[in-house]
Amino acid sequence: MGRSRQNRALARGFTLVELIAVVVIVGILAILATVGYRKMMRRARSTEGVQLVKSVGAAQEQWKGDVYSYADVSTRLAVPTGTPGGLTAAPYPAATPGAFKMGWGATCSANCNGSGQPDWVQLHVHIENSVAYGVSTVAGFNARNPVGTALPSVTGQGRGINGTINFVNPNSDWYITAAVGDTDANGVFNLVLGSSITNQVYVDAEGE
Repeated sequence: MGRSRQNRALARGFTLVELIAVVVIVGILAILATVGYRKMMRRARSTEGVQLVKSVGAAQEQWKGDVYSYADVSTRLAVPTGTPGGLTAAPYPAATPGAFKMGWGATCSANCNGSGQPDWVQLHVHIENSVAYGVSTVAGFNARNPVGTALPSVTGQGRGINGTINFVNPNSDWYITAAVGDTDANGVFNLVLGSSITNQVYVDAEGE
């Protein structure tokens, strides 16, 4: 008798409440997986910008080791203006980065100092493939004898960098590098900042 009842219960299958519980659990797991995947994709998109800033930093240190000063390659630091698609200057190699990649090594046609300063090819940044991000780097001399460019301040878009970063003029030579990317082509730039002034790498609007 006991086995007969057990067999009938198993044959009956799930109740409606049990089915609803399973559907809810599956839905929650799907949402968590989607959120996790989106976070992973955002980080993956920003990885190129971070690596580009670090590569430029390594090239800057190598340049300083050779000629005793950092390379003031760019006329201005190319960072987002706060308006869709707006940048303060043209980065390299793409003047307006988007959902495409460009090869490294082309002649710099905009926002390049010249005037005895090295260009991007001469700086010898180690780039193996084409890049979706654009980069700029400015440099200056010892604060006790300021000859180079003034230290720029950078205002974030409130998605990682809140407010304005005011780099403090050090008693040494310095450089600041910015990488910008818009891999989803929505007019909002992911910004990555690095410098010789601090070891911190700043990231704003990650994944754009």
